[in-house]
Amino acid sequence: MRIGIYLAAFLMLAIVTGCSNKPDCFVADTIKEITAQPLNEKGLHVFLRSSGLNDKEHFYEMYKGVPVFDDCGQPGRQSISQVHVDSSVGYPQKLIVKNNRLEIVYSSDESSHSMDTIPIEVE
Repeated sequence: MRIGIYLAAFLMLAIVTGCSNKPDCFVADTIKEITAQPLNEKGLHVFLRSSGLNDKEHFYEMYKGVPVFDDCGQPGRQSISQVHVDSSVGYPQKLIVKNNRLEIVYSSDESSHSMDTIPIEVE
């Protein structure tokens, strides 16, 4: 009898959580805005996306206006530019915005800048 009650409770829990409206993202991306004032004046916003469980991958993304991110860190619209931080090249020293495109300038100096406080130049 007890096994039947436990089985019924387990099935009920599986049905309720399986039909949830929440997205199933396993590990949500971390998003942090790092925009500089000259970009804000143009309506552009730059975000640092950190993705992954143990081996994090990092991306800089630029949007026109501020996007709304869901529970998994996914934006409600497409970025106008995105660039992957390639740690095999070096450490990000600064971001350059040129023709609405993001570019990363790398340095071999590990202490140059934190990825979320990187200077942004507009050309």
